[in-house]
Amino acid sequence: MDTTLREGEQNPGTVFSKDEKIEIAKMLDDARIQSISVGMPIIGPEERDAIKAITKENLNCSVSALCRCNKADIDAARECDLSGIILFIGSSEKHMAARGLNEEKVMEMVGDAIDYSKDHGIVPFFAPEDATRTNFDFLYRLYKMAIDHGVPLIAYPDTVGVLTPESARDNIALLIKLLNVPVAVHFHNDFGLALGNTLSAYFAGAHAISSTICGLGERAGNVATEEVVMSLEVLYGIKTGIKLDLLYEIAKKVEKISGIPISPLKPIIGNNVFSHESGIHTQIIKKDPSTYEAIPIELIKRDRSFRFGKHSGKNLIQDILKQNNIEINEDDFNKLLNEMKDYQKVRTKYTSADFMSKYYEYLESRSLNEVDIINMAKKIVAR
Repeated sequence: MDTTLREGEQNPGTVFSKDEKIEIAKMLDDARIQSISVGMPIIGPEERDAIKAITKENLNCSVSALCRCNKADIDAARECDLSGIILFIGSSEKHMAARGLNEEKVMEMVGDAIDYSKDHGIVPFFAPEDATRTNFDFLYRLYKMAIDHGVPLIAYPDTVGVLTPESARDNIALLIKLLNVPVAVHFHNDFGLALGNTLSAYFAGAHAISSTICGLGERAGNVATEEVVMSLEVLYGIKTGIKLDLLYEIAKKVEKISGIPISPLKPIIGNNVFSHESGIHTQIIKKDPSTYEAIPIELIKRDRSFRFGKHSGKNLIQDILKQNNIEINEDDFNKLLNEMKDYQKVRTKYTSADFMSKYYEYLESRSLNEVDIINMAKKIVAR
């Protein structure tokens, strides 16, 4: 269940146009992602227009959207010809208190929303926000009530990423045992545990995994679609049915459209994953890539590259020179090595700080801050 077009767009400063949403949705469908969540209809006419445009594409995957537990949100979703909606409401003590709700009111709102959805021909799923910090007795009663009202699938969101692999495993196993319905998981990555938690939940019996391309999402993001898929395929030998050779292409498209650069260290899709500089590594990789690459590069259609710098080995550089018909004596070759290392030091020193400064400045400029809002308001009032 990929939610890049909904959760991913909640990343500060990220906005997808209608055409961009359609493009990403079609790419996800081409990759055989089974289900996509594409937005929140209540946001406004433009959002609904984009969602309706996606549903009109007649994709093979199911298309859902997110709704709060109220009639206005559900009515907005009714305009969009969706496969289903995901109803959510804060269920933890913290979330209920912040919204002036209590357990009884939450139970009432959820039951009414499910009934209203079904009465109007919409299939509702249920996701209690902050489920992992919700009192378990209340959470169980809430799920049970939702199931009794006809919800075919429930979700277990780790809204602020506080699960551990052990608690994810135990909680999912218990929920499945008690409720006997399919359970989906939606895990955030605040402590860097989203992938481990997701895999633990999957092997405990989770029916579906909610994820995003590049891990795009609020704060530290969500579990990354490409990481879940490749882990299942390569580490566990589980066939997901997803076209692995399209994952990198989709990730680069999401990077370009979202404006959020992929970290070079990002698993599967990062720039450094198939790049090597160390002389020891490069010589052996040329003979057998699996010595330093656990992921078969042909599975995801990536290119391998060799970088040259301080750690580069003589043999690789000599091979490069031979391939280009450049003859060089030993003294000149040593000069070349020294010049390479000096050049790298100078270039790194004078470009890294400037780049990082501009990079963080760019990230800050992508969304409005309080000063921007105040200045806008003053101009409007003065007109």
